[in-house]
Amino acid sequence: MAPQDTHQLAATRLATVRARLEAAAVAAGRDPATIRLVAVGKTHPPSAIRTLYELGVRDFGENYAQELAVKAKDLADLPGLRLHFIGTVQSNKIPLIVGAASELQTVTSLRHAQLVAKAALAAGKVPYPVYLSVNAGGEATKSGVAMDAVVALARDVAAQCPELVVEGLMAIPPPLGSYGDDPASRAGAVPPLYRTLADLARTVGAGKLSLGMTDDLEEAIAAGSTTVRIGTALFGPRPAPAP
Repeated sequence: MAPQDTHQLAATRLATVRARLEAAAVAAGRDPATIRLVAVGKTHPPSAIRTLYELGVRDFGENYAQELAVKAKDLADLPGLRLHFIGTVQSNKIPLIVGAASELQTVTSLRHAQLVAKAALAAGKVPYPVYLSVNAGGEATKSGVAMDAVVALARDVAAQCPELVVEGLMAIPPPLGSYGDDPASRAGAVPPLYRTLADLARTVGAGKLSLGMTDDLEEAIAAGSTTVRIGTALFGPRPAPAP
């Protein structure tokens, strides 16, 4: 695809996502400017991020520590660029993540929080913003803090890791289709689980909520999400990760 065609396709996708975000915010009686759009660039090349940056996007999410570090280096010339780590945290990768990312959205334990605090101090990035990642559906295939353990973890992190700022919660709930046939499972309605996450976020840290992706952007915003993480709708299908 020619560069101008790539740019136009990205502009069209971004306009569509922004229109969805704004419409959902207005329907919920919220100011669209209070909802942060994070473009998830997982496995997409730095050039794709540059294109969206040129179109005005400044926040980008990455799932893999090494890919995050490479992109941070490749894109270091872009003023105001903010990279967010949204993948599973491995203890030995925490210094790499903190060095490259503006914030880390997937803290799941006090031990990890302590390691993040140590890395932030070493990198001169104090106070460093983090979110607690919640396993909202209690799914065995997903990491995250159990819903009933979130408040205690937030309290422990605040007490023992002064180098960190707990912004709120991050969650990937089960797909909307898994909620059954009750009215709250239909598009445009808000599943009770989303409401519960929003209520829980308001009791934690700064009360922010990172919830909502391409398929549930509207439901998340209606529930009160302050950050939506959009990948496919902005970048298109993901290329296979490098071996």
